[in-house]
Amino acid sequence: DDLEDLLEQELKLPLSLYNEKNKKINEGYIYTCLQKHLKITIDNRQLAYTMIGFEIQEGAVWAYLVVKNVTKIKTAVVYNDILYSLRKDQINIVHFTNKGERKSYRLTHPETQTKFNW
Repeated sequence: DDLEDLLEQELKLPLSLYNEKNKKINEGYIYTCLQKHLKITIDNRQLAYTMIGFEIQEGAVWAYLVVKNVTKIKTAVVYNDILYSLRKDQINIVHFTNKGERKSYRLTHPETQTKFNW
């Protein structure tokens, strides 16, 4: 419900992320929100990402993103303040996979950024 509230607030329209008929449209809404609240910087360069889908599990929304045409990563910085404007107790979990190695970090409001090193 929180993400729906944020999307309705920012996009000024009602929606339901649980409506399977509108999944592609909702994916676009989520992607628009992510572009505002989620930044990925690899080796000191902010890079664009593509959303490859989302799913809802037990009330949590998991968005799946990919950064293309990156051959080697030394450091990745993820900035994420999704839902911080609505909830002071917000927790965002970031999973980052590079060459099959997954690293994770839990961002708790007001913390907005984490750095992964390889």
